[in-house]
Amino acid sequence: MIQKCTFPAGSHLAPHNPAPKNIDERLTMNSHIKNMKVLLASSVALLLAGCGGGGGSGDEGDKAGGTDTGPKFSLSVKQNGLVGGFWLDVNGETTVATEAGDPSTPGVTLLSTRLSDRTGYTVKPINDASTSGQICSVGNARGVVNGANITNVTLNCGPKASLLAYATNQDQNSISLYYIDVGTGALTGNHFDAASRLLVSNGTTTTGNKPTAITIDPTGQFVYVTNRGDDQVAAFSINNTDPNVMTGKLTLIGTAPTASLPSAVTVSPSGKFAYVANGGSGSVSAYSIDTSMGGLTPIATVPAGDAPQSVTVHPTGKFAYVANAGKTNNVSVYAINTAKGSLTQVTTVTAGTAPWSVAVSPSGTYAYVVNAGSDSVSIFKINSTTGDLSPVGTAATGVNPLSIALDPNGQFAYVANVGSNSVSAYSIDSSTGLLTQVGNAATGSQPVSVTIDRSGRLVYTANESSSTVSAFKINMSSGALSLAVPASSMTTSNIATGARPSSIATTTGCTLAPLVTGIPRRCKRAGE
Repeated sequence: MIQKCTFPAGSHLAPHNPAPKNIDERLTMNSHIKNMKVLLASSVALLLAGCGGGGGSGDEGDKAGGTDTGPKFSLSVKQNGLVGGFWLDVNGETTVATEAGDPSTPGVTLLSTRLSDRTGYTVKPINDASTSGQICSVGNARGVVNGANITNVTLNCGPKASLLAYATNQDQNSISLYYIDVGTGALTGNHFDAASRLLVSNGTTTTGNKPTAITIDPTGQFVYVTNRGDDQVAAFSINNTDPNVMTGKLTLIGTAPTASLPSAVTVSPSGKFAYVANGGSGSVSAYSIDTSMGGLTPIATVPAGDAPQSVTVHPTGKFAYVANAGKTNNVSVYAINTAKGSLTQVTTVTAGTAPWSVAVSPSGTYAYVVNAGSDSVSIFKINSTTGDLSPVGTAATGVNPLSIALDPNGQFAYVANVGSNSVSAYSIDSSTGLLTQVGNAATGSQPVSVTIDRSGRLVYTANESSSTVSAFKINMSSGALSLAVPASSMTTSNIATGARPSSIATTTGCTLAPLVTGIPRRCKRAGE
């Protein structure tokens, strides 16, 4: 026999007051219902148990109450880059989405919410970050059930301090800003906005005339760009307008003069000094960096070879190397005063024809120079005391190589070949420094710059003629490249830029320094 239940006056389950008559009353009631949901559920269970049962089956109860008894459809979320759990709000009902297994592998979570046919749904993040310190955005977050389960909702997550990329556009006098998809490595012209919980357009930042080269300081807080048409180098802060999220927006700090036609810029590992190769004057300029605000102060300009196109600093900060692509066909070697940042030329070393770019292994043991005129890489052993270079061997490249990058672990090297529209991949012998080619990957037209993100997982090329950036994932076993295809089919691995991109650089996630009024948030330095 089924007992009849009566509820005491004043109980949460006693008959309600008449329906609210205005918006304010509805909002008040909705808030009250939401806050008491858990308490109501537990109270119902206890009271029904005391009454001897639930009054029949669930279906019968629905019919008696006049509720929808039609088919219900599931809603699932495909997760990319999620670590741990993340709270989502589905039509006002909260549920937690979790990812099992490898967080780098996209997974699908079936949410507890079931939806009636022809009803609308909205999926929103409840908080901006999970316990792992991520930010997440929802794709295909709104829709209407149309006789089928909902399977196209996506949850794309990245770190609070976003992975960022920047490309200089020399015919547009601008810098394009990109957000790196942590799941795929693909680039989007968006960043996560904490206020709206949406990906919003980064757009571009105006710089000087004919921006040629770009670099990011080791802490990820400043960007430096050489402007060939103005004979200057511009300094920007990576501006974090949200207390928790790096948007990647750039704010101009100021400019400093260079010599004629600055072609390359780099920052010392300490973050205290910057160096610019001046292609038109055959020189290299040194600058001190205000480590708090990022501004540049000229130190001195010293001679280099003919038409220098690249400059890099040894990992110890003790030596600098400049590739001279003109008639001298050599590399200038400099000793650095580690206290003052000034340069003293030690020697010059002959390379191939038109040496265009130079990179040093993370161990500081070997230097690699790409020769645009002889389609090769020259390999040198570095004297740890003097910085001098001794030839070790060469490796063949594609046609007209202009740029080289080494992964942070010193396992692989990548060369952008402007004449063959490709990037060549090499494994590095740690004992000899020699290169073994492991493959070629097609890029956009005329890749003039190549970079590796600081995680060592991704490769990007700036393609001058097609005005695109190509994105690749590194096979961590072989070093071979594959196209980085984003989760969304709306974009591709060749991302549009401004007109004639000349260089590309990436930063990575970091721990943000405390917010100080008047100072953009930045990555913490060691010891802070």
